[in-house]
Amino acid sequence: MIINSLENGKYKIGISEKERDLISLVSTEIKSSLQAEKETGGTSRLFPPAYLGQPDAESEYHEMVLDDLFSSHTSALENLNTSLLKLEVTEFELMEMMRALNILRLSLAEHLNISDDDKEEPSETDPSYGTWIIFQIFGQMLTSIVDSLQDNI
Repeated sequence: MIINSLENGKYKIGISEKERDLISLVSTEIKSSLQAEKETGGTSRLFPPAYLGQPDAESEYHEMVLDDLFSSHTSALENLNTSLLKLEVTEFELMEMMRALNILRLSLAEHLNISDDDKEEPSETDPSYGTWIIFQIFGQMLTSIVDSLQDNI
């Protein structure tokens, strides 16, 4: 993904068809897993607990925020795919793309059981290697967005 700042204040996104297809495929899969997680009460990184060791408070919290979190996440993923089809995007749309890529990475990181202190890549024979590569690609895309936004500060 290559992002160029335009004179009109918008951004041009250069992305290959393969990258766009990858984002579409992974975001569709993650939206399905979000739906399943929402139905079971959600406890992933995308639906983090607020009250550890307090089941009543946690249940009340989930009742209040789970639907909104789910809607926010799925909307961000849908907007990501829509924005990638545009010739130019606004700064707000670019920030929303950043948020959606972060959602994808959080979900993949959880699937891969990656924590903050994991620095080692899996071996190429590891069944999770392909997912790890996708995680890295999305990280590079996220970095491109952050760098582009930072250049205009």
